[in-house]
Amino acid sequence: MALKGDGMAIIAIFVGAIIATVLLASIADDVTAQRNTIEITNISVTLDATTNVTVDLEGRELLTLLELYNTSTTTGACPSCTVATTVSTSSGLLSVTITTNDTGVQGTAYNVSYTANPDGYLSEGTSRNVINLVVLFGALAIFVFVIVVLFATGSLGRIIRGFK
Repeated sequence: MALKGDGMAIIAIFVGAIIATVLLASIADDVTAQRNTIEITNISVTLDATTNVTVDLEGRELLTLLELYNTSTTTGACPSCTVATTVSTSSGLLSVTITTNDTGVQGTAYNVSYTANPDGYLSEGTSRNVINLVVLFGALAIFVFVIVVLFATGSLGRIIRGFK
């Protein structure tokens, strides 16, 4: 026995809505990463025993440095350390890095807390606004799909066609 009418509409809506929701959820996750800054708290960094060493940290662009301190004493910042946005030596992309020029602090673990733009962050406000429209139009497409299926195969379509 083949499904007709409302049974076919319910199955079509169920399958279509699941597929659309999975796709929309993954897009929405990316939108969140592209719009919001990240706050890194107490990440531990050990500097090598050489001068002019640079270590890449998480994030693409440094916004604010909250604190940088020695983990063994929990006080005192690294006087010769610089946390900045630079071009990464490993990937060639913008990266948050910590650099030191003093061999006296080499091999010491430091905790650093900062706020940064994540990798993939959209720096222009217009781009951040337009990316929201992608999710909005995706949700609208799911709604239109449900309405079209109901009109095409369900009893709602027969009611509307009956009024002609």
